[in-house]
Amino acid sequence: MLDELYVAFQTSLALHWEFILALDLKTFLNLVRSFIVGMIFAYPIISSCLGCLWSASLWSLIVSQPIIANRNDTEYMKQLRKAGKAFSKLIKEKKCGPKLLRLALHDAATYDVANKDKPWPQPGGANGSIRSNHELREACNVGLGAVLEEFITPVKEQVAPLVSWADLIQQAGALAVCECGGPEVEMKYGRVDVPDLKAIDTPVTFELPASETFNTEELPEGGEYEFEAENHLKKLFKRWEMDEKDIVAVAGGHTIGSKKEREWRVDKKGHHVFDNLYYNAIEKPTPEMTIHAVDKVLMDFWGFSNFHFYFKKYQVTWFECYAEAHKRLSEQGCKFKPAEGIRLGEYWEAK
Repeated sequence: MLDELYVAFQTSLALHWEFILALDLKTFLNLVRSFIVGMIFAYPIISSCLGCLWSASLWSLIVSQPIIANRNDTEYMKQLRKAGKAFSKLIKEKKCGPKLLRLALHDAATYDVANKDKPWPQPGGANGSIRSNHELREACNVGLGAVLEEFITPVKEQVAPLVSWADLIQQAGALAVCECGGPEVEMKYGRVDVPDLKAIDTPVTFELPASETFNTEELPEGGEYEFEAENHLKKLFKRWEMDEKDIVAVAGGHTIGSKKEREWRVDKKGHHVFDNLYYNAIEKPTPEMTIHAVDKVLMDFWGFSNFHFYFKKYQVTWFECYAEAHKRLSEQGCKFKPAEGIRLGEYWEAK
């Protein structure tokens, strides 16, 4: 088959070459001139057709993009970006990254896959319900009311009154990770706040089991506390539609602990550093650090320990897994307006 095509090509080339050689110089020049004149007259028509095709393609591209409607979303996005700048400044100056991250994750942590098909806001999730007395009085949320009042409320009132509480809380948490040296969490925005804080009665069952604090010189092996912690973690993350990999990845966020005895790494200027030191530190803690049952489970129990080892060794892989899990948790159960959400684009745009 290839041989036949090659012979046909050679024959065609030979015929055309013979035709060109048979022409005298005058005839050849007339042909060239006719071709140039034809192209001059045809150019406007060709370029016009191509322009129409390009415009049609561009218009198709524009109309195929999500349309942001139902409120002044251009201003909404502007205020989101201003809020991002304000949070970035607060994180650098007030060193409040750990507190903002804890607030964001705890607001999202009410999500329960068992309620996934129920009317919103029954599925829970990042809907601003963390502002309710019902949630703030829970032991797992101690101190978060002060975080709301000190860092979120001023930004809401002074910079971004149009932006929902839910969006501001999640944006602050994502920026806390990035400003401390962690990965960019590219979530979508446009979350709708839960309408009635007084009506919230969603069970707050995401607190960790009562943690035992161990002397770092002698950590007990095995025991009921570890099995309790393991079962609790698996049950908890199953509610969030997450597996063992996600459990270990999200736990690594404790690398910027909000308590002094849980600060795994702080630079010379006192800024928290979001890196994978947590996985190394829980294996060889310093005397001033405290280790809890849920920490020990990550390195002792099969199913967790393999991911613990991998994230300890490969920070880039952990960053990818953490960012994906954080994004998913921050969006599950949420109601967005518009339904497809709002994308801010690259991290530097949000700033």
